[in-house]
Amino acid sequence: MTEVKEFQCLKCGDCCKDTLSVNKNIGTGFFSEYMYLHTAPSLPIFDWEKPNLETRFQTKGVNIVPSTLIYDLNSKTSIVIQYTTDMTLCPHLTESNDCLIYKHRPITCKIFPLKIGILKEIADNIFGFDMGKCRFDYSLEEFNEKIIDETNEPQFLLNLYIRYKDAFKFALFGEFYDLFCNIKLDEFIQSGIIKPFTASGIEKKFRTKIRKSKSIGISEFIQETLDVTEKEILDYADMMTENLINDIKSN
Repeated sequence: MTEVKEFQCLKCGDCCKDTLSVNKNIGTGFFSEYMYLHTAPSLPIFDWEKPNLETRFQTKGVNIVPSTLIYDLNSKTSIVIQYTTDMTLCPHLTESNDCLIYKHRPITCKIFPLKIGILKEIADNIFGFDMGKCRFDYSLEEFNEKIIDETNEPQFLLNLYIRYKDAFKFALFGEFYDLFCNIKLDEFIQSGIIKPFTASGIEKKFRTKIRKSKSIGISEFIQETLDVTEKEILDYADMMTENLINDIKSN
């Protein structure tokens, strides 16, 4: 396996100029038994990021809207798993390809050119998203040659860390956060706390009802149901990320 070099952003701005390119042909509707795609993702946003970003985007004429949700028949509420912006060109990108909200940019931006769902044992249980590929990153052939080591998982993880550094850490954070929410969501459904509306027998009128229903973010729903704080959820994801990064470095 050849030497892995750290990825360097060249500030081309391509990733900010057509945020919907990868997902523009995705149709709305159910994509699993009870998971409903309300809006195709352009810039995916976690629910806990929404309060900090909403005003910043609204002042630029961009709204943050539900993307993926579950409709709960018990509370007649849409539980939003993931939000998205309704844009194709990010309004915070300057002519010189600088980001006006760099310190406040969402996880999606921080992890590029990676994506949520890079670790299979985690990705199988989360709500992943793909924001496309950077033309200056490894090609698929190069990635297979330089990064992937199917016989040595610790080396594979180390290669990812060497190549993507902070982007890899933020991607792990996003995965562990999603994993936590996914586990709790399954528990709520199994226990009857959530009674999800399913895809079978869906009617147009009910689609409209879903779109017009009140909504709540998944982590906010977990906080209210389990009496935990947002900080406790994020601290869990941060702890899991740091533990894995430390394990990777020690190998």
